[in-house]
Amino acid sequence: MLVKDKADIESLAISSDCPHHYNLKPSDLVKVKNSDIAIYINEQFDGFAEKLIDNHSKNIIKISDIKSLTTIKDNWHIWLDLNNAVILLKEFAQIFSEKFPELQDDINNNLSTALKELNKLQEIKNNELATIKDVILLSDSSEYFFLNTNIKTAKLYSESQKSLRYISKLEDLIKESNNKCLVLSNEQNSRLYDKLNAKIIILNSENWNVQNIGSNTFQNQYLQMIYQVKKCIH
Repeated sequence: MLVKDKADIESLAISSDCPHHYNLKPSDLVKVKNSDIAIYINEQFDGFAEKLIDNHSKNIIKISDIKSLTTIKDNWHIWLDLNNAVILLKEFAQIFSEKFPELQDDINNNLSTALKELNKLQEIKNNELATIKDVILLSDSSEYFFLNTNIKTAKLYSESQKSLRYISKLEDLIKESNNKCLVLSNEQNSRLYDKLNAKIIILNSENWNVQNIGSNTFQNQYLQMIYQVKKCIH
């Protein structure tokens, strides 16, 4: 969004799984070593990052050091909150302009365009999801998506999603819910909930499986998420 075709962007963990579970490849070390800037969230979220980045990149951006971000304890899926996306864009624009002064005009112009696009995304999100009263989140990875919305969220996170106690709690939440909509991540097994009286939404909230990153990647992926959640209405 900021550099467009003026720089090559490489993403290491490009599968739909959470970066927690990413296995390093020998080629990753070469990519980081040859990069001008390496960006990661922190050592807890990107478990592979510490040994990969140490002494192998000239400039490192550690996202968890950006204090103006809205954060939830032990949850770093921050890009799903559009307000956080705006903060990240502004921070990156400043850093990139300092690192690549010859691109400063392009970066500033692209920042202005990107902020307008994020504002448009927020309007679409507000309009499309306006009639959803509540959802039940079964994965913390989707929690940021519902920040700064009027949608109430009930949360039931558990490693043991097959226990009778868990299912009983979930059934109680469904009874109390208006929309009766369960939001799962794409890592979870939706078949466990097929017999419940609820809609099941699989939200691509862990990590986006994108092979070729472009200037519209974020907008396209986020729009898909909006329309996934919109299924709670029907």
